[in-house]
Amino acid sequence: MRGMWHSMTTYFSEPQSMYYRFGEDQEQVLKVLAERYIGANAQANFVYRAFQQSGILQNDKGLYDLNLGKRFPDAPKDHISYAAALVWGDENRNLDVLVRCYGPVRFYFNNELIYRSTVIDEITPDATVKLGIDIQPGWNTVWLEMKNTPAGFGCQFGSDEGKVRILNVLAPFQERLGQAGWVFSEPVSSSNGQAQPNLLASQGESVLKWLPDVHWSASEQNKSALERIYGLLPGRHAYAWTHLNNRDASGRPVHLSGHSSGPLQIWLGGKSVAEVKQAGSFEVEVAASFGRNDLLIRSECQTDAGSWGFDLKASVGTESQPLELSRASTGSNE
Repeated sequence: MRGMWHSMTTYFSEPQSMYYRFGEDQEQVLKVLAERYIGANAQANFVYRAFQQSGILQNDKGLYDLNLGKRFPDAPKDHISYAAALVWGDENRNLDVLVRCYGPVRFYFNNELIYRSTVIDEITPDATVKLGIDIQPGWNTVWLEMKNTPAGFGCQFGSDEGKVRILNVLAPFQERLGQAGWVFSEPVSSSNGQAQPNLLASQGESVLKWLPDVHWSASEQNKSALERIYGLLPGRHAYAWTHLNNRDASGRPVHLSGHSSGPLQIWLGGKSVAEVKQAGSFEVEVAASFGRNDLLIRSECQTDAGSWGFDLKASVGTESQPLELSRASTGSNE
């Protein structure tokens, strides 16, 4: 046994061991382990992200349902649609993903072809293919190419054990930065097949028409903001939340001005600071501390109003003060 012991590999030198430093002091050893874990896994709050309900959503199995046959019922056969997403990685890790085909599918991960469906995959009901992907530190790209055939159009996609090993996908392109979800293209002829564009660049650099659309139609743009989102709901109210970034350190009041379709109540930093009683233009001056302040506005839809919404701008003296998204996040781990 002695010779066998000396022939064994030394994993680390004795001075590197906690026993060398702390001996039998188990409390100190556990403290070191706990502090190392806490340092490597700092506590973080939830990340709030915008997403579009008209986009690709998850089903009750946790899979993203890219059923393009329902979205494009009149698409010609043999036309192709593409879907794309970004996945953020803090470190190298392996993840098993599932693909359930409605029709022919090709799956690329970080520009590498991972999976190409077979006829059996495409025509067998509920056939599920499990694939392993290696997520790398930084941004990882997901690219799906789906062809419309009599068998179907699209696929379901997501992680195996989705409630435990979560796959968070973020929308690509600069115009959608920080949003959750996928983008998918209008069908194009298979003779006009497209290579994967730069998913971190501008959407305008791609020749494909990407959905869900991030722009309102011309008729919708002519409506006030709350009416555009909710329609006209007399007697109801809605809250708008933003951050007022006060860049003036002089202590002067902030001037809020704009136009409203009905009564408004305004809170700044959690305190009610102003109230607008009726529709029309308004101007109020409020005290705001230097830096970012929560600005919350309650807008009522009046029974006889022809629109619902308000415009608001902030200034100190002649200098405009910016309003910023209350919750925005890019490149973070969820």
